[in-house]
Amino acid sequence: LSWRDALTGLPNRSLFLKRLEQKLASARQDSKYASMLLIDLDGFMAINEAHGMTAGDTLLKMVSEHFVHALEAGAVLARLSSDEFAVLLPQLVSGTEAAGRLALTVAEKLRAVLRESLQVDGEAIHLDASIGIAVFPQTPQETGSDALREADMAMHRAKSDGGGRDVFFESAMG
Repeated sequence: LSWRDALTGLPNRSLFLKRLEQKLASARQDSKYASMLLIDLDGFMAINEAHGMTAGDTLLKMVSEHFVHALEAGAVLARLSSDEFAVLLPQLVSGTEAAGRLALTVAEKLRAVLRESLQVDGEAIHLDASIGIAVFPQTPQETGSDALREADMAMHRAKSDGGGRDVFFESAMG
């Protein structure tokens, strides 16, 4: 229970950070780059208020199942909080540009999954997401928490720009 989200069975923040630190160490050792996504469901609070928390929980389970099926083997999908998910991509690649392209492809695939109709209590619900993308390591001192914070800043920029988009972390963000 200390490593898993009780609702979805996905890894929680603690386990995700552990896997992130391992990926960061591998990337450094191989002189390569990795990427992660931080996903916040747009409008989830309104759905929870309109349909009730039970329907919201059902929707979160469905979203997590759809994400699991859409991701390739080796990706780490975690539920970090209410409607916030994180994805650690399994590939280590030679450049930041390649890591970014890979992350953007996965982000768009997950947003497409969300836009498909999900049935909750007989009603079709369409979602979108604000996704922050971080490519790491950016510095020799960067930690997993740093990379997660970068993805979080990018995700908040996506939300503040109107939601339904993907934003890469840039050093000018913080």
